[in-house]
Order: sequence, then C-alpha cells, then structure tokens
Amino acid sequence: MREDTVQIAMEPIYAGIVVMRPHASEERGLLLLNVSETEARIKYLPGFLSASFFVDPTGVVAEYLRWRSADDIGAALKQPAFFEHLQVLEPMSAHPTVVFGPPAAVLTSSGKTAFTLSHNSYAMTVLRCKPAELEAASADTVAWCRNLIGRGDVDAVTLHIDREGGQLAVLAAGRFAALAPLEIGEGSVTLVEHLGTLRLYSSVTAKGNNPGRGLRYSMVLQS
Repeated sequence: MREDTVQIAMEPIYAGIVVMRPHASEERGLLLLNVSETEARIKYLPGFLSASFFVDPTGVVAEYLRWRSADDIGAALKQPAFFEHLQVLEPMSAHPTVVFGPPAAVLTSSGKTAFTLSHNSYAMTVLRCKPAELEAASADTVAWCRNLIGRGDVDAVTLHIDREGGQLAVLAAGRFAALAPLEIGEGSVTLVEHLGTLRLYSSVTAKGNNPGRGLRYSMVLQS
C-alpha cells in the first residue's frame, strides 16, 4: 500500500541530494543497508525529517534527504548512529555526489509551491559552476524547469542551491518515460550527474515536531 508521506515545499528546511553508484553486485545491498539504517536509527536523530530513496535501471541509488537545519545534520554526522553505516557503504560504491542546501524554488503544474512524492517517474540532475555564477545559473535552471512543466509530462520540480560547493540540484517528478539532461546554454556550468529514469523505492519519514513520535514508513516496490 502506498503512503504519500513526503512533501517538498518552500519551507525552512535543509535538504540534501546524494547520488551513489554501487560497484557491481553491490546495488541491492547498498540500497537495503541505507534504507534499514535510516529506518532503525537515523530517523530518531534530532532534526531528521525524511529520507526518500530512488533507483535507476542501472542500479544507481539516489537519496533526497530533509533535515530541519544545517546545524542538525552537522550534529547528526558526529553521532555513531549516523556515521557507522557510512563506513560500510564507502567501499561498496564510487565517491558519492552530495548537494546540500535549502529549496531555492519549487515549481508545479498546479501552481502550488509544494508537491508530494507520489508520481510515477523521477529525474535528478546535479550541475556545478563557479560560485559567482550561481545566481545566473539558477535563473536559467528555473526557466528550464518551467519549460519542462509546460511540456505536460513533468508535474513538479524542486531546485536546490549548494552555495558552498557551487552546485545546483534538480529533482523532477511526473509521468515521463525518460528525461533528457538539463541544457542552460553557454558558460562554465558542468553537468555532474543526470539520472533521467528514477523510481521511488521507499521513504522513511519523521512526523511532527518530535522526530521520535508519530513516525510513518512507506515502501514502494518497483518492478
């Protein structure tokens, strides 16, 4: 049974996008370890809001993480409940791509400034540019996102800016079979990651002001 428990919105949260490319034969183990550790331990850490896990046909694992603040995730990183499983994951995949920052824009076909993870298909893109060019690149990215939504098969897009790392990250949701890489014209913008066909595998969510109470868990098994 599907439960739409995660809503992405323009709110004061600190969100992260992580892309991991498992080594051969490690795809299933890496995914299940991430989900089980989040369900058993990480969701109880102060400030945790949710973690949604996506997979693509080649076995790549992508995560969309939501914390209340940068301070919360910083404190969590110092806790054994958080970093112990990271030491196990490290040899299972190539160096991950990580982007953290608040939502810079949320665009939907309905005009609302929020959407739930309840779609058939997802895509994730990470770009990198010089910090001084982030504002121009983000404006171009928003325009590209509006064009995507105008096509009719993309229902919602969220854009995140990692100012410290000089990165932009886009999560798109809709009913597309595949999504082409983002194109925003000339300049020093570099495409770091593009996953054009993602399926939501699971979400682990803490509800309410106290992440240890009212927890809900949803599992979406994809063929």
